[in-house]
This record gives sequence, C-alpha cells and structure tokens, in this order.
Amino acid sequence: MRKIFLIVITLLTVTATYSQNKKRKPVKKKPKTVAEAGMQIGYVTSLESGGGGNFVAGLVGEFGVMKNLSIVPSFNYHFTEKVEDIKTTVIEANLDGQYYFLNQKGFKLYGLAGLNYTHVTSKVEIPAEYAEYAEAEGGSEKSSDGNIGFNIGTGIKFDFGGKIVPFSTLRFTIADGSAFGIFAGAKYAF
Repeated sequence: MRKIFLIVITLLTVTATYSQNKKRKPVKKKPKTVAEAGMQIGYVTSLESGGGGNFVAGLVGEFGVMKNLSIVPSFNYHFTEKVEDIKTTVIEANLDGQYYFLNQKGFKLYGLAGLNYTHVTSKVEIPAEYAEYAEAEGGSEKSSDGNIGFNIGTGIKFDFGGKIVPFSTLRFTIADGSAFGIFAGAKYAF
C-alpha cells in the first residue's frame, strides 16, 4: 500500500512539474472593433436657393473596418416649412467613410468623404376655385425627384471611455443643389 501511495505522489509531482515548465502560447487579442449607433440633429443650408435652410434630425451608425477607418451610414429628415400651398418633404441617406487623423485622449479628429442620396417630394394643394387652371378637380398634385451627390467634411468625436460618445460634424454636399450642414449628436458604443 505504501508503494502505491509513493508511486501516485511521484506521478502527481512529475505531472505538476512538467505542466509548469511547458511553454504556454501567448493569447492573441482580437483588435477592438467599433460599432456605434445614435442620433444627430443639425442645420443644413442650401447654397443654391438663396441660403435658406432646414433643421434636420436623423439616425447615425459607425462600424470600424480598420484601426483609423470607419464606415458611417446616416439617415436624415429635414423639417421644411409649407410655403403658400406647397409642402416639401426632404429625406437623405448618406454612406461616408471616416478617417481618424488625430487620436488624442478624450477626442478624435476625423475627415470624411462619401455618397449622398437626397429625395425631395413636393405636394401642391390646389383649391377648388383654381381647378379649371390646373386641369384638376381640386385636391393635390405630387412630384418627386432624387439626387445623388458627394460628401466631404470634418468632425470631432469626444471619447471619454464611456458608452455614450458625443460628436460634431461639418459636411459639404456636392450635388445638383449643393448644401452645407453642421451636425451634433451622440452615439452609443457597443
């Protein structure tokens, strides 16, 4: 019995010593990928219609693809005013690439470039007394148009290590009806 006990103790000691001396492979850490989603508000000025502008609200996301490069989709709704009997609805979708060229503790500066699609719908209310001139019976007529453009801009992102990440962006859209916009918002980091 004593021999069996000594053999078991010897085997346990050899096994423990062998496992401690065995080189362990370092664990590779996966690079941190950025995934954020949030909301933004802003003001967009049309550069071709005499400088009138609209307040804007929208959704924005950010998906990191490389260390300093992100893909940023956004969707915005423009709050337009009804002028006389014409109501205009403007929505836009953007797909931008953001490159972080300055990454300091607490904030990051980035440049952006990408595509813009703006869809404009106009609805004209036709009073019944003018129906004979409009070849209609009163009511309304609608027309819509889409426009593809190119975005360029810059911005700052305030990253204090929390889950809520505020940001601000200046963006110029080159299109048939070019516009300049300033946006601010916050994203939730996943």
